[in-house]
Amino acid sequence: MLKVSELKTRSATVTSFALGSQEWLGVAFPFDALKGEVTRFLVAIPGDDLLGDIKAKRQQLIWLLVGLTALLLPLGWWAALWRDAELAYWQDLAKAGHSPAKAPAFAKSLARTRDARLRALQDDFAFVAQCNIGGEFMPDADIARLATIGKTIWLRHFDNRLGLFDDENLRLAALGPAAALPALEPLLADRPEHVIPWGGRRPSVERGDEKNLYGFDMALPAHLQNMGEPHNLSTRKGTLTEEDRFGINDHIVQTLVMLRNLPWPAHLARVPDIAASHHERMDGQGYPRRLAAEQLTLADRVMALADIFEALTAADRPYKTPKTLTESLKIMALMAKDGHIDVEIFR
Repeated sequence: MLKVSELKTRSATVTSFALGSQEWLGVAFPFDALKGEVTRFLVAIPGDDLLGDIKAKRQQLIWLLVGLTALLLPLGWWAALWRDAELAYWQDLAKAGHSPAKAPAFAKSLARTRDARLRALQDDFAFVAQCNIGGEFMPDADIARLATIGKTIWLRHFDNRLGLFDDENLRLAALGPAAALPALEPLLADRPEHVIPWGGRRPSVERGDEKNLYGFDMALPAHLQNMGEPHNLSTRKGTLTEEDRFGINDHIVQTLVMLRNLPWPAHLARVPDIAASHHERMDGQGYPRRLAAEQLTLADRVMALADIFEALTAADRPYKTPKTLTESLKIMALMAKDGHIDVEIFR
């Protein structure tokens, strides 16, 4: 067999090869191995193995960009409502056959109505923006107010299916034809097009799933993603929906799968379980395997406590500001009381 260093390689490009029903991606290197005979050396790998993660990340990025776009759309809606309030002032003056100079009292009355409407729009927008930031608790009154604001009707003059990528256009087309323009719409709504189904990407993490090989016991959201506006804005605690939370929690699923498939020496055999148990709870309500307290070793319990403390105090989280030491210990004390973490280790 020739050594690699002995091959006289020339320029080569990645080529797709079909082998049965599977696609392989490889590079064919031409070289002079046998006197004057045309010979090629092929290096190939199954396409799914090479591109699977890239395709998954690309799809996640696409949904992220779509979600960000959906959250930014209300900016345009409020601008339209502001414009409508301004126009209504002048239209009412024109209908009455007056101008501010000829009927100052009438104009001032209309102006007061307009200004009250503009102040209400500012207040509503600030409220919805605060809902988007989230907090520790969202009361029923705020959810009711959000629903009331969402029912405000506005008139859309532009096609909301322009500028989308092909997969998204196909998905929307399956939901039916686009609404005729101009279209009357509520300011905030949970629409069918906001729901992204699992399709063939449904993970095997539920108890009883025959493909679940690692003992996972997790509740699976009905959908991969739900970008509905009230659905996201009315999150009771924090900013994560059920779908978002699962997407984050899935990291521990991947941790266990990845580490279990590595060859560990005997003295490190428990590393996969320790790493994958830092979200388990003393009351058995943790994830990803809902382990009971008696199934959690000292190392498991210490790791869980350390992870929570680091998460609370971390200053590099884009979705939250760091908690102070006093705030963090107070929160952890409540978690210990609620059966989340080991009381004795916390003390």
